[in-house]
Amino acid sequence: MKANRRMHLVRGALPLLGALASLGLNERAAGQSASDSAAIVARQFLDAFASKRWQEAALLFHPETLAEFKRREVGARDCWRGYSGPTAAQFMKAGIPRAVAEYNAREARAATARADSLNRLERRYPGTRTVEELRALAPVEFIRRRLMSADQEKDEMGLSGVRAIVLGGVPEGEWVNVLFRYESLLSG
Repeated sequence: MKANRRMHLVRGALPLLGALASLGLNERAAGQSASDSAAIVARQFLDAFASKRWQEAALLFHPETLAEFKRREVGARDCWRGYSGPTAAQFMKAGIPRAVAEYNAREARAATARADSLNRLERRYPGTRTVEELRALAPVEFIRRRLMSADQEKDEMGLSGVRAIVLGGVPEGEWVNVLFRYESLLSG
């Protein structure tokens, strides 16, 4: 029996470092428990992630779950398109005087414009400038770009000297929860 070892994203979110809380396995190698198979895939993913082998790491995700994650991410980005911030009328509905409401609306629009100028989409999916470009990406390319940015986020948070060590897997219905701990790469 050929093993299909691919990761499922947990609850539609890609945790930092690809923190593997659950893996979905359709099949496993003969004589191998689901827990063992899940731990193997988790180790493969973490090794590929740590070595910045984004394509290899991306290919470990289960295609169905990856497609669903992409659909939700694109939908979340799509709903904000064209939004420039709250209007003075919206502030006034809350009982705020017109002059204050207009000031608040101007400030909110300026803050939104500053945030957009940082291109949040491209930061999360490097090389992607529009929702249309994001939608057009193949699922594996989509997650490859997200993994690249997750690595950058990890470094910005000061976690570049930390790695995840897989401890094993615990079955829960059709899922296997992969247990891991973080370990500092710095000698103390």
